[in-house]
Amino acid sequence: MSLVTLESQQDAALSRAATIQPLEAILCTERLAQRPKRDPDYETENRALADLVQALADSPSSIVQKLADTLLTVFKADSAGISLLAEDGKSFYWPAIAGAWGPHVGGGTPRDFGPCGDVLDRNAPLLFTHWELRYPYLSEATPLAEEGLLVPFYVRGKAVGTVWAIAHDKRRQFDSEDLRQLERFARFTSAAYQALQLHRLERSHRATKKLMEEQGRLLADITQSEHTVRELLNALPAAIYTTDAEGRLTFFNRAAEELAGRKPEIGKDNWCVTHRLYRTDGTPLPHDQCPMAVAVRERRPIRDVEAIAERPDGTRMPFMPFPTPLYDADGNFIGAVNMLVDLTSRKAGEAKEKLLVRELQHRSNNLLSVVQTIASRSLSTATSLSGAKAIFEARLHALARAHRRLTDSDWIGVELSEIITAELEPFAPRTKVEGPSITLGPQRAQDFSLAIHELVTNAVKYGALSRLGGDVSVSWKIESNGRGKVLKFHWRERGGPPVAKPSREGFGTLLLNSVLDSATLDYPPEGFSCDLGLLLSSLENA
Repeated sequence: MSLVTLESQQDAALSRAATIQPLEAILCTERLAQRPKRDPDYETENRALADLVQALADSPSSIVQKLADTLLTVFKADSAGISLLAEDGKSFYWPAIAGAWGPHVGGGTPRDFGPCGDVLDRNAPLLFTHWELRYPYLSEATPLAEEGLLVPFYVRGKAVGTVWAIAHDKRRQFDSEDLRQLERFARFTSAAYQALQLHRLERSHRATKKLMEEQGRLLADITQSEHTVRELLNALPAAIYTTDAEGRLTFFNRAAEELAGRKPEIGKDNWCVTHRLYRTDGTPLPHDQCPMAVAVRERRPIRDVEAIAERPDGTRMPFMPFPTPLYDADGNFIGAVNMLVDLTSRKAGEAKEKLLVRELQHRSNNLLSVVQTIASRSLSTATSLSGAKAIFEARLHALARAHRRLTDSDWIGVELSEIITAELEPFAPRTKVEGPSITLGPQRAQDFSLAIHELVTNAVKYGALSRLGGDVSVSWKIESNGRGKVLKFHWRERGGPPVAKPSREGFGTLLLNSVLDSATLDYPPEGFSCDLGLLLSSLENA
């Protein structure tokens, strides 16, 4: 779509004003937070930014299209691009587009009646759906956009454009992780925009022939250019520093100082900005053997290596360097630039994944052991195969309910009252449950769930819940002894048939004695009762 005049777009919009939808009808930004959250892919994101930094150094004039191509790839979008505010401030134009909207490069939208203008007006990222319903001229930009995510970018605090990604059908839906990534690329876009302006300024300076009359202005421009370059590099979120051909430090940005935990010394520090370096196996890495030193000596980029930086305070941080040689316009080697990518989040994610695998193995082995015990005791105490099957299935269901509660709590723990009321729910009118709030850890919650199931089952078969008029009273409290906090649990049945102590020890008795710190079972004729004791761990909340 070519960039039509502002007047023609406004006239077309007014002629169809009856069908124009209000802005809120096409905004759906809240969906970003509502959709399932994805884990960040920092490795792909950082490599893309490293490639963009390299492209910015190699060919500033093509960085805008390179950025659009990168957005399309990283976001797996159908179209992606950049919108810039025209000098007169009345319209936006599209200098670079990648994907299905590629033929529309050079087009644009009015400043006061279009999605980019809405983003600048609200000074915030926005997610649109079917924007042609409000801006009819966008129906000419085919294929139509099912969703469009736009993020503003700024130069010296002033919004100058947007970066955007488009989905042309419902297969691709943007979420909060897309927003975080696009905001990060918007910061790079700001830096790249300033670098491009600087490149054009410098190219203009090289072309000028007015030596005498322009000398003073040219000097001032160069000074401003150097300042702009420094501001550009300081605006980047990645740690960046440069050295001369001998490896002496010539520049570092704020991110590099923060990463190193120290203020590097220009002209004194060699090869690196960090205090100390280590290889990934923990052995010391001398500065003159670090990747930047190798890149300077051998005059070649170094990629796909990792190292560990130690700050003066002793903290360590894994990182990936991207040292790259620099050459002047005549091809002479003048030094190198290095970007350091913090790998702390990625390493933490890998460690968490290993921990989860080990935890899953432990829980699986523990669960299998419990099932084997239940099966063995159910078969050994039952008088028939059908009876054993019914008992075994009931106990498995109790175990499944315990695991479902733990899963709902992300395996943090389960409230004791929740376990008891769930097992006694069919007999709620005939039960009394009271006690303070306490959250049992995963293993304790599982064991207590099985214990309560056995008590309820026994009451239903032989005790107070086996006849009308019987009732069960459950209470608990927290006491302290020399070893810590102890859960004191009391179960009492009344109104059932006369009780006598069983002639043999059943599975329930065995379970109570094996998983609890103390268990006292009483069988007075008026009703069974028991007192259980459980020493609480420091992680269990009481």
